[in-house]
Amino acid sequence: MNLPLIDIRKEEWDTLVILDACRYDMFKKIIYPHFEGELKEVMSGGVCTEQWISKQLCNKDFMDTYCITGNPWYGTPKKIPYSKGCNLLFKGIDHVWKDGWDKKLPYRGTVHPKTMLERLEQHIEEEKILIHFMQPHAPFLLNDRYYRKLPYIKKPGDIFVWDIARQKRNKLDIVVWGYYKNLKIMLPYIRTLLKMREGRTIISSDHGNMLEGKKIGHGKGWPKENQIVPWFIVGG
Repeated sequence: MNLPLIDIRKEEWDTLVILDACRYDMFKKIIYPHFEGELKEVMSGGVCTEQWISKQLCNKDFMDTYCITGNPWYGTPKKIPYSKGCNLLFKGIDHVWKDGWDKKLPYRGTVHPKTMLERLEQHIEEEKILIHFMQPHAPFLLNDRYYRKLPYIKKPGDIFVWDIARQKRNKLDIVVWGYYKNLKIMLPYIRTLLKMREGRTIISSDHGNMLEGKKIGHGKGWPKENQIVPWFIVGG
């Protein structure tokens, strides 16, 4: 595994789009064919969001960048186990998860990408923007019919899909299908974002998601290969 470890602060971009828990291979298959740009395979520096924030953002100068995030870890940097005394030094942070978290969506809810683009519109004049979507991270934006195919689920939200995949390996294919579908759902939102923002846009991820072996999903202590993510350069 001889891939470069990316340092987002040293890279050139006007907009950095983070798709939460997006594997390189799934990005290459689902998103990359629809856009013109340069795609690289890189190491994100984290096997989970907390480690990625610690490696890429903690105590680093992003005072020229406005952050829009659907991920709640940005709201508790002091509690990140990988870093002591973490401060997020942005020009400003819009914590969309605080008032944009939709609890009606499956498994405790999430922030819908439509909500993220609405908040992006409010800050569109910012020169540099980091926007962190929750997708394709579970819960998947799919209907009850999909969730009824999984064990232990009488209604969406009864149990986390990756817990199901670990407990019932014969259901792994159904979970992975939903995971890929959740990234495909992002296509029109990415297309709209690219029309909204001028300049150089990078689309990447904070970490991947393991689909085989003893550790399925992602989390603290997962294998280093879970850091493999896309680095897709569009425009600029």
